[in-house]
Amino acid sequence: MKSQIILRGALLLVAAGSVFSFSSVALAADVDTAAADYCKCAEPALSEIKNMQQAMSSGDMAALQRSAAVMSEKSMALQNCFGELQQNYQHLENDEGFKQAVTAEIEKRCPRPTMGMAGMPAGMPMGTAPSGMPVTR
Repeated sequence: MKSQIILRGALLLVAAGSVFSFSSVALAADVDTAAADYCKCAEPALSEIKNMQQAMSSGDMAALQRSAAVMSEKSMALQNCFGELQQNYQHLENDEGFKQAVTAEIEKRCPRPTMGMAGMPAGMPMGTAPSGMPVTR
């Protein structure tokens, strides 16, 4: 149970970055560049989430706690990276078609890990970010 709570917290951190970043990364002038920029920001956190999932699968609570600590350390860098994306690409904020194309490219390049645990949805929450930007999966 504790391991599920830790992993949920890590996923929420990346989800928050995703919600925040879709109002920014989906605004780049080039779909490939925007997706690459997003994945560069998200990769350290996504990689650590995979480590957390492996630790949960094997029942290694010590590894899970180490990964949770690493995620906590990476959270500020993640927020800063997404903040830079927002500043760099805000000029395309209202281009819905472009945002959809970037979202699709992100899913190809760096899909979020799925949970597959009872009672938890696979991947990140679907819906719309408060800013009206799409949130995938």
